[in-house]
Amino acid sequence: GWSEAQAEAWNRIDLLAQVQAMTPVPVLFAKDTSSACVAELVAGRGRDLKNFLYFFVDTFVGGGLVINSRLHGGVHGNAGAVASLPMALAQVDAPVPEQLIGRASLWQLEQRLMAQGLDAHAAYDDRALSEPFATETQAWIAQAANALAHAVVSGTAFLDIDAVVIDGNFSRTLLEQLIDATQSALQHYSWEGLWNANVLAGKVGPDARALGGALLPLHARDRDRRQRRHLGRHHEPRCVAGAEVPAAQRPGAHGGGVVRR
Repeated sequence: GWSEAQAEAWNRIDLLAQVQAMTPVPVLFAKDTSSACVAELVAGRGRDLKNFLYFFVDTFVGGGLVINSRLHGGVHGNAGAVASLPMALAQVDAPVPEQLIGRASLWQLEQRLMAQGLDAHAAYDDRALSEPFATETQAWIAQAANALAHAVVSGTAFLDIDAVVIDGNFSRTLLEQLIDATQSALQHYSWEGLWNANVLAGKVGPDARALGGALLPLHARDRDRRQRRHLGRHHEPRCVAGAEVPAAQRPGAHGGGVVRR
């Protein structure tokens, strides 16, 4: 409901700089679903998976991307922006195709419940699968699962990843049903030229965004440590064509210093 001017005004705000100005403590910035992805990486499926696309279903669906056990932000910090994935081909003189956010967000379930005079907050708890809420919830699951399946196939084609992890801000039973429906929907897509996606339930749950925000500094520190270790190995003297590096050229041979090759 915002005007373009209001939206642009928000886009110009440097939240990281403004928060950093309030404290001497280093401040890290990430979108909420990227934080949730970090939580899954550190405390959930990331313990076993090195590469996965992550979906977090909340009021608005979002996601993140893990490559080689690291949160991959992309050029603009927006990698894994699954919410913006188009659901159809664009047509001349036709409305702009709907995005995933318009098909697989809990906001749509809220609207369904409100239209029936029901409490919209039931979308986020165990009531969603009980009457009188269950009928609308099952209709939402069918729509959301088909949209998620489309996103899973698209993501798999581009990324060639180990798995797709889906989590959300709702009951674990609803998550299980959504994943089952998504796996069923995937059977109606052609997988020619692709490896079938392994769709898994997230292990962290509704608290993933808050937990991930707390874990961001630790994850960043661990990432930097691994990068330094990798650079250190890259600059170590190595054998060339099977010949050992002469003792005079080894680190410490002249009281320290840089080995030149």
